[in-house]
Amino acid sequence: MLSLLLCVYTAPGGHAQMNAWQYFRADSTGLKVKMKRSLKNYPRLAQQLTAHLEGDSSKVRAIYVWVADNLSYDLNTVKKDLEYTVRSGRGVCWQYSDIFCKLCEQAGIPCKTVKGYAKTTLLDLGKKRTKSRHAWNRVQLNGRWEAVDVTWASGYLDPETKKFKRLVNGHWFLVNDSVFASTHNAANEYASLEPLRVSDSAFIRKPLHIYYEPRPDIIYTSLSDGILSIPADKDSFDILIRTNKNVPADSFYVQTGRNRQLYHIIPERTELNTLRFRIPGNLPGLGRQLGLYFSGDLIIAYKLE
Repeated sequence: MLSLLLCVYTAPGGHAQMNAWQYFRADSTGLKVKMKRSLKNYPRLAQQLTAHLEGDSSKVRAIYVWVADNLSYDLNTVKKDLEYTVRSGRGVCWQYSDIFCKLCEQAGIPCKTVKGYAKTTLLDLGKKRTKSRHAWNRVQLNGRWEAVDVTWASGYLDPETKKFKRLVNGHWFLVNDSVFASTHNAANEYASLEPLRVSDSAFIRKPLHIYYEPRPDIIYTSLSDGILSIPADKDSFDILIRTNKNVPADSFYVQTGRNRQLYHIIPERTELNTLRFRIPGNLPGLGRQLGLYFSGDLIIAYKLE
């Protein structure tokens, strides 16, 4: 199963196809300007990235792509100061977020860094956190504070070598609030910056939503708890999800934790865009996790107990 490690996705790895043609010029600018000594002069770098672009969203996009393409994720820098990242180009989520904010502010665009918790693997379900482990941004565009996670846009940690692999992607740019809230939850002192923030105890019981697949226009929201109990009598149990579009019910599959085989399950449509999946308790390989797939792509993962 694809997973996240601390602040970065473990995903297939270069540059991923960006997800919005309207940002073609901004993306090209962000990829063209290279680091060298750029971070030594924030005002100059911000001008290089934004001066020829129209509209604040395009300017923010160029900054987003530049940070994702030029900083390299390095767990050894967690306790390093920002100056170290400026000199070396290496950092973790909080350095990525702070540099993104500094460049936005130089371009005249209000930006805030948010610290909190991110759900990255099934191991996070039900696990209490005592301190913030991730950082991201909210940037103000057209009067709204939009969500951005430039760290998750930059690449992933190879699960075997634990080395950073660059994979710049546009998915975590101006993210829908409900999508963002499924994987990010602000710490108490930043609660006012996240409109859909929930209690820590509620967040750690949400299932793991996977949103970096080829159909970011379809939003899946689980109405079921992320930690499910298998009935003692091995009878069936239900999973409910809601989608923002009317999707074909015959395109869903489930995968069990002990078995890589996909099982075709056709859900019952209980109301508009709400689907109920009846999972047999005796499904082969049923173990500690269950993945729900749509058209071959993993969309939601649950922990079983």
